[in-house]
Amino acid sequence: MSLTIALRTALTSLQVTQSQLQVASNNIANVNTVGYTRKDQQASSVLLDSRGAGVRAATIQRSVDTLLQRQVRDQYSASGQWDVRSQFLQTVQGLFGNVGDNSSIAHDVTGLGTAFSDYAVQPESPGRASDVVSHAQLLAQQLNSLSSNLQLQRAQVDQEIGSIVGDINNKLDQIAGLNAKITHARSLSQSTADLEDERDRLVKEIGRELDVRTFERPNGEMAVLTAGGRRLIDGADIQYMSHDASASLGANATYIPPSATGLYGSGGVAGIHLGTPDTLTGASDITTEIGDGRLKALVDMRDKILAGNQSSLDELAAKLRDTLNAEHNDGAAYPPPTMLTGTYTMAATDPFSGTGTVRIALVDRTSGAVGNVADIALGGLTTVAQVMNAINTAPGLGGNVTASIVGGKLTLATGNGTGIVINENDTSVAVGAGTRGFSQYFGLNDMFVAGTSYASYDSDVQAGATTALGLTGPLTFRFGASTVNIAVAATDDLTDIAGAINADATLAAAGIGAALVTDASGVRLRITDSGGDNYLVSSAGTAVSGLGLTAQRVGAAAALAVRPTLAANPSLLSRGDVSMTAVVGDVEIGSGDASVAQRLADAFTASLSWSSSGNGIPSFNDTLAAYATQILSRNADLAAEAEDQAAFSNSLYQQLDTMLQAGSGVNLDEELANLTVLQNAYAAAARVVNVASELFEQLTNLIR
Repeated sequence: MSLTIALRTALTSLQVTQSQLQVASNNIANVNTVGYTRKDQQASSVLLDSRGAGVRAATIQRSVDTLLQRQVRDQYSASGQWDVRSQFLQTVQGLFGNVGDNSSIAHDVTGLGTAFSDYAVQPESPGRASDVVSHAQLLAQQLNSLSSNLQLQRAQVDQEIGSIVGDINNKLDQIAGLNAKITHARSLSQSTADLEDERDRLVKEIGRELDVRTFERPNGEMAVLTAGGRRLIDGADIQYMSHDASASLGANATYIPPSATGLYGSGGVAGIHLGTPDTLTGASDITTEIGDGRLKALVDMRDKILAGNQSSLDELAAKLRDTLNAEHNDGAAYPPPTMLTGTYTMAATDPFSGTGTVRIALVDRTSGAVGNVADIALGGLTTVAQVMNAINTAPGLGGNVTASIVGGKLTLATGNGTGIVINENDTSVAVGAGTRGFSQYFGLNDMFVAGTSYASYDSDVQAGATTALGLTGPLTFRFGASTVNIAVAATDDLTDIAGAINADATLAAAGIGAALVTDASGVRLRITDSGGDNYLVSSAGTAVSGLGLTAQRVGAAAALAVRPTLAANPSLLSRGDVSMTAVVGDVEIGSGDASVAQRLADAFTASLSWSSSGNGIPSFNDTLAAYATQILSRNADLAAEAEDQAAFSNSLYQQLDTMLQAGSGVNLDEELANLTVLQNAYAAAARVVNVASELFEQLTNLIR
């Protein structure tokens, strides 16, 4: 009996050693396999009547430091975020160029200023006028191109988000399948080590896209949660992600988070949903909950960094347009034109609110002598129709000027062949929180065009959508024959104000609504007439000034262009003016008059007030070129920071992964040493079998 037990014991040793050899062989074969962890199979003694009767193999186990594994996964997610940021920011910097580049917007702004300075020295030179127009067209085209490329990148980012979401869903399906296999294998007391390796690899790849947390149930199933605690998968229960990617995006397109009560989904950019999409309240939207990974970087690029660059470009384009148009409308070309046509769409019933006195003079186009002059007070004029009537009936003009709406534009035309010159004087026409001169308001002598109506107003950047603004109202809207007051309290935030505007039935019937627009450094309020009709917004309190409501700012970079008639005929460039003291017979404007030309040149050295916008650009006072330089410098800083962070993040990931591999990976030296031990054990067990067999044979021979 003892001989039989000895033989059986030796056979169990052979079987266990063979199994352990197989484990060692698999370890060596997968020494370079990504995600593979070293496997180990322990053995335990078999007892029979309290006596040793051999050995049995335990289940194959993985060697994994779960805490370090989680740190590696988290750092993998962080490195994914910074890699994407660095990649896109390098592309953005390539688009904008560096501060010293001859192709940068800062260089082109300076170039336009230099062209104006040369023009002011010799305004009668057709070549210098053409040079100004050429530089202006070049700058406008560059701003157009930058804006177009930024929006193209935003669309590409949005589509990449959709692609990643689809890839995550595929991995969730695979994890669900592995969960089922693992629970089944465990029910049969089979090893699940290799299945767990594959599942961990998939979880790590999902973690590259967004930050996740995991826990394992007693039956071996794994649950994967977002960092915000929402379930992605639990066993076989999958909550699929979804995102409706946009084929194209414009400067007005923005993501509105669920926190903006009543406004969710109104920005034209879809959120990232988990489970059944709730597009009404955004309850399923996890966009703002994603704190790391490639998805976090892509969302930030789309909604903050690229949008912030667009915001900065729009600020520059709008300021360039308004600053130069203010001066250009306050003068005239030589000879002055016989007709001025506005660039803004107007209707006779549109509201008007202005102060001050505008001078309209009719000048002989050869001698420059004043033939007629009229000073028209704007106070009390409340519609465009009243403005036209005041011009048409002005005694000083003698009926020689006709103001009318032609093709939707205000047009002033002379009937006696004289030229029209407008002196803006002290006129101030309300445009949200700002004002424009009389001629500039209608765009009668614009240099740049960007926007064709007063149908949209945007606020300055505010810290957040739900931060009380401390403003007083009301907000007063005037359109057609209607006036609507929207109450504003000190405790109201942007969401409250937008909600109140959208809740007003009269505004809704007129097509006027509000939305929130995310900006790199905060949120803006946008109020728009969906039909493109003009309206005025004002406040007896601080609501308009405190919000900084400004017309035609968003999208200005994409729309900026030199006025077509000026582009076709540079001689229409303003150079002189008619003073407020001139009387009939005075010669006020001539070929060498450079008064307005010099003011246009001076606009490039003037210190202008800039609102905070873009990627952390603060409010400050400086020149047009200085602001353009700020955009370039900020992009360079962001790109350098992202590159440094990506290098650091990847280095830290490599260090942690090396530590994990040292503890969980295959060590060839250890495996080869283990092979020697197993070889000796196998040889010894085989020797026992041989000895036992010989003894059995001798015993059999004795019996015979």
